[in-house]
Amino acid sequence: MFNIIILIRMAHQYNSKRNMGRHKTGVRPKHTGRHLGGDRLISESDNHSMKVEDGEYKFTLGNWTTAGWHWDGETEDAWLFLNRMRKSTVKDNLIKDMNQQEFEAFKKVIEQELEKGNFGLYGLSGDNAEWHFGQSEWVDYESEFDYYQKEYNLSDEEREKLADKTSELEKPVTFEEFEKNYGDNYKDDIRNIIVTSDSLQELMNEEKWEDLTQQMYEDVSQEHQEKFSEAVYDALDELGYKGKKLPSDQKTLGEAI
Repeated sequence: MFNIIILIRMAHQYNSKRNMGRHKTGVRPKHTGRHLGGDRLISESDNHSMKVEDGEYKFTLGNWTTAGWHWDGETEDAWLFLNRMRKSTVKDNLIKDMNQQEFEAFKKVIEQELEKGNFGLYGLSGDNAEWHFGQSEWVDYESEFDYYQKEYNLSDEEREKLADKTSELEKPVTFEEFEKNYGDNYKDDIRNIIVTSDSLQELMNEEKWEDLTQQMYEDVSQEHQEKFSEAVYDALDELGYKGKKLPSDQKTLGEAI
């Protein structure tokens, strides 16, 4: 009996030591906290996410259920993600979730994109609303055709024909054309905003971008106005209306001025 008790105690001591060894030297659970270099979730809500997988950024925006749209992006889309988040209702979530170490890493990616020649102009100058869907109205067509009807003494029927022909001839303004014509004008300002931003909150501050984006919108508007002017003059020529233009001395004093 005594020997049995001793054996039981020895077995209990052996098992206790073995379990302590497992606790000290066993495989530790995967760390899911924030650290540079490994997989990690940086920020997430129903309408956005930002994470790192295998050293690459993964972004999402929107959702099909409540927003009715969804976008996925990767490291090369960091500019688009930044611009779309800057104008979103969930940007404060990202600002709150991203610590300074994560911001420095993300800023470095943006700076690398600058070096590659990607200055984020697509998102800054209107994004899909302008360059894909064409939702903006840059030309006041009613006012323009009111002017040409008076200037060329056109009947209502002739005005309608001019509007139809102009629409047929008017060429769209493409992002590639806009970037070629104006892109170099913005590069120094964009680089300066990125380099001088010391936090995500500062980088996403609308006031920092206001003057620059306003200039872009004015330039986009100018491009549309020039395309319209080219088309309407070609339309006047094709329809034979140029000869109908009233001489200055037949206009009222107000019209002449």
